Amino acid sequence: MRKRFLWGAFAAVALLLGSGAATAALRLGPLPPGWQERAAPAPGVASYYVLQVGKSVWAEAFFFTEELAAPMDVRSYFQAFQANSLMTGSFRNYAAGEVGDATVGGRPAVRHDFTFTGQGEGAAELKARLFLFMDGKTARAILFDGLRKDFPALEAQFANFLQAVFPEGTGTSKPPLFPGQGATGSPGPSVVPLTPPPPVTGVGAISSGDDLPALSPDLSEGELPDLTEPPDPGLFVDASKKIRVRLPDASVPQEVTSSKGVYSGPDMSVISVLVLAGEQEASAEATRRGAGQTFFGVNTLKNAVGKICRAGLYAAPEASGQRKATMIATYPGTPLLVEVVLPAERYDGAKGWIKTLLAGVELP
Repeated sequence: MRKRFLWGAFAAVALLLGSGAATAALRLGPLPPGWQERAAPAPGVASYYVLQVGKSVWAEAFFFTEELAAPMDVRSYFQAFQANSLMTGSFRNYAAGEVGDATVGGRPAVRHDFTFTGQGEGAAELKARLFLFMDGKTARAILFDGLRKDFPALEAQFANFLQAVFPEGTGTSKPPLFPGQGATGSPGPSVVPLTPPPPVTGVGAISSGDDLPALSPDLSEGELPDLTEPPDPGLFVDASKKIRVRLPDASVPQEVTSSKGVYSGPDMSVISVLVLAGEQEASAEATRRGAGQTFFGVNTLKNAVGKICRAGLYAAPEASGQRKATMIATYPGTPLLVEVVLPAERYDGAKGWIKTLLAGVELP
């Protein structure tokens, strides 16, 4: 059992000055697994999201906006942001890290990593990743934060979130990511103290070989609650201690018991590990999960000691219009089923880590 402290302990800066041609509003597509929108914790926060694991929050995403009054390039703006906000005490024990170039929704941005300490006695050490960019006459900031020791696993989750940000007219018609985009306001400094977030109470062919099936490109179809973790949150171990599944490095557990593990993984994926009552039950569950989807094929993989995995690939459109690819793997002679669901356009790039996941399972 451990106590997690994740405070939004910083201020939105006196955003300085800039102007330029109007640009299309940024919008947010379907949220990656685990991310949920919450009410803004303070005035001046345009949007607020959390990465939730069970009843605990592992990371936050804050969105800020400020109308500008005079031209400023994004690098100069970052220097002003750092001097007028980050280094003024709003972020206790602020320590600057890497500064680099990035893009957000196709816009040039500055990315800055830094560490700071949460509020209160014995507060945890946190790490943040900040993106600053210009949007016409408006300066915008997106800030992610989480516990410093969790940051390596959270980086992929931050990247997944940013990949869902797109300019208006290139994706789904959701409301603007920054409310009030395109509106003009009174330029000038504003310092917005942030209080801690509240506790978050077709038919494919059977084939052989040691690779995965191919997916056809023309498919038409603050202070937080306690968190109990296994000794290694990246390793699923069943009740018998004989079935062990090593998750990809970027995976974050969403629900874990001795017979079931659900994780948000790389490439906006959801990874499910199920240990059923027996081999027949695992086979029946695989059939149930694949029902109604187009089947593209099944391949046989082997782990390091020759245990067999049968990996079947399915795909189907969702109600949102996004195509999903589903890999369902069973292991003859065992009650294990592993499923990976991800956007279809990411499948080819994800085949390497999916194959490593499926073939790396330890079985009795």
